[in-house]
Amino acid sequence: MIETLITIRLISDYFWESKAIGAASAVIFIATALVFFTYKNNKFRPVGTDLLFASFLLVALTAEITNPTNSSMVELMKFIAYFFIYLAGRIGPTNFHKPNGLGFICLTALAAFSAAAFADIGYQYWGSVATFSGGYFFKTDMAISALILLAIVSSTLTSRLAAIIAAFFATYIVFKTNARIALPLTIAIPAFAILVRSGYIQRLNAKALGYFCLIAGIGMSLFMLIDFRALGLLPFDFSDPFSAANTQGRTVIWAALLEAYLQADPLRKLIGLGLGADAAATSMYSASAQLEGVRAHNSYLYLLICTGILGSALFASLLISIFRRVPALILHGDRQSMIAGILFATLILIFLWTSLTTEIIIRAQLMALVFYLAGIVVQRNLTLKKMAILRRVESSTHS
Repeated sequence: MIETLITIRLISDYFWESKAIGAASAVIFIATALVFFTYKNNKFRPVGTDLLFASFLLVALTAEITNPTNSSMVELMKFIAYFFIYLAGRIGPTNFHKPNGLGFICLTALAAFSAAAFADIGYQYWGSVATFSGGYFFKTDMAISALILLAIVSSTLTSRLAAIIAAFFATYIVFKTNARIALPLTIAIPAFAILVRSGYIQRLNAKALGYFCLIAGIGMSLFMLIDFRALGLLPFDFSDPFSAANTQGRTVIWAALLEAYLQADPLRKLIGLGLGADAAATSMYSASAQLEGVRAHNSYLYLLICTGILGSALFASLLISIFRRVPALILHGDRQSMIAGILFATLILIFLWTSLTTEIIIRAQLMALVFYLAGIVVQRNLTLKKMAILRRVESSTHS
């Protein structure tokens, strides 16, 4: 069941041009939530995490009602769909019946995309620079897909060799997309999965973190020596890393968003300017005519300007509430809990990192899987707690 829903989601993302396939994918998740909710009826009891999600959705709805725009209704429907997708995981099955099959499918997909990139198939051009999109709408979509496939392989397959091979393919794909901010994740994702399964994650300390930072610093220093233009890639000027050229106009966009937020009245700063406020802000305050009307290119700024301080705080609290349940799953040690914990943790890592340069929060490509796994993590954590309570009761009874 879980493998089928995830596969359907991955397929619908690739066939992005077909709105019918995307809509069908959302309907399947929503129908799953409704069927299992009806089946469980009185057995379902909402917990704090559920209420946090509902509260965030209420703030988003309030912001949208008070500040509607032509396109923002689409974003509202996405957030509503996210909630039902979360419920599908929260109420539905939590066991992966064929995790190896799902892992090998994703590993095969990574190999296929790598072969296409090597064969010069599926490229788009930024002026004279070729960027690999692999059939997706944009290069960033391809890079995110590679990271998602890598996360699934790393969490479902126990073989370290499979994780290393997947990381090699993902690194090559991301490099060819020119979405270089995603490159660190091609190492971090499989490394996290391997450390968790090996039990080393519990022994990470300040010394280990220091070594990691040293290695990362050396890696970035070597990265600075690469002549990207000579490789046919988008150039990068390390003397001014946050220039508009290096960030591809993002600093101009972010300045417009902050200007719009600072100009808002106190109520709108609290609940947001509506789910389409980022595009409206760049239309009014962008210092470049070429960047008028573009999206936020940053999930954190998107949340701030669109849902305000209240919405941002609720969303952060929601993620923290869910992530707090992951260690219990990992420490429990059974394979099903490990898969759910590792996959959710790596998907959240992708979200947190890519949110720095992309408004990934309104892209169902990643967020649908994030919230589906979030529901599974919450439900599985509650089940483990009930089992622990029953064991304590049985132990006290026998004693």
